[in-house]
Amino acid sequence: AAFPIVPLYANEKDISDVTAGSILGATSLSYLLASPVLGILLVKWPCRLLILVGLGLITLGNGMFAISTTPLLFITARTITGVGNSSAEIAAMTLVSRRYPQHIGKIMSWFEVAQD
Repeated sequence: AAFPIVPLYANEKDISDVTAGSILGATSLSYLLASPVLGILLVKWPCRLLILVGLGLITLGNGMFAISTTPLLFITARTITGVGNSSAEIAAMTLVSRRYPQHIGKIMSWFEVAQD
C-alpha cells in the first residue's frame, strides 16, 4: 500500500529520498526488531491473542497511514504496521507448526506459499 503513495507524496512535498526511504523501510525494520520479542512472548501468551493483537496493529497502522500528513506520522504508521505484521505472522506460523508437528516442513511450505 505504501509504494505508490510515498513517491508521489515525496515529490509533492519536496521530501528527500532518504526520508522517503525511511518511510518505506520503517515496516521492515520494525518487523525485524519486534520478531525476537514476539517469539519470546509466544512462550507465555496464546498464539490467537498475538494474532488478534497483530491484526489490530495492522489496522491501526494502515488507518494512521491513510490520514498521515507529515513524514514522522508516515514513519510511525509504518512502524506500527510492521510490529503488527510481525506479531500476526509469527503467531500464525507458531500456531500452524504446533497444530501439525508431524508435517511441519510441508505445512510451513504451504503457509509461505499462501502468503504470496
